[in-house]
Amino acid sequence: MRPDSDPPIVGIGASAGGVKALQTFFEALPDEPNAAFVVVVHLDPEFRSQLANILSSRTSMPVAQVEGTEKLENNHVYVIAPNSRLVIADHTISAFPFDEPRYQRAPIDLFFRSLAEQHTDGLAYAVVLTGAGADGAIGVKSIKESGGREVGVPPPKKIVSRTGRPRLAPASPISRRRAAWHTCCKRPPLSPRCARMRRR
Repeated sequence: MRPDSDPPIVGIGASAGGVKALQTFFEALPDEPNAAFVVVVHLDPEFRSQLANILSSRTSMPVAQVEGTEKLENNHVYVIAPNSRLVIADHTISAFPFDEPRYQRAPIDLFFRSLAEQHTDGLAYAVVLTGAGADGAIGVKSIKESGGREVGVPPPKKIVSRTGRPRLAPASPISRRRAAWHTCCKRPPLSPRCARMRRR
């Protein structure tokens, strides 16, 4: 990639309980994966977040919590701050206060939609780690419609390919069905829906 070219942007959404999954994800990446990563997590607006510090111990890439406006740079990680939403525009990422009350907020969707609007060049990727409810579904659709990709994350040992680049595999209906089965059916008794999934 040329130094002056825009890097691919990987938007990562997760619930508040997705910190471990994020740590595993970044630990498996090479030192220079040739992408910019934006992490959007459901955070408690009443408390300071330590997510940037936690992730900085798992990657050699610079990790910053976005408080104002930052230039998007290759091989950097940008993390959402509590009580804010992230927006991409003109090669920068900015934090803004929410317009919606707390129970109506969807920070993952808001960021993914912003990413889709700014990147119609196929260099936008959407990753959802752990359960974030319905948040992210609309944004993922927007990214796919703009030419980007929804990606699923393989097991940690397979995240990095032989070339040293992150191996972000397209999410398939089969993998989504298996994930749904695991979430729904890991504890008995089986619901009728789970029983149908298990027979597949």
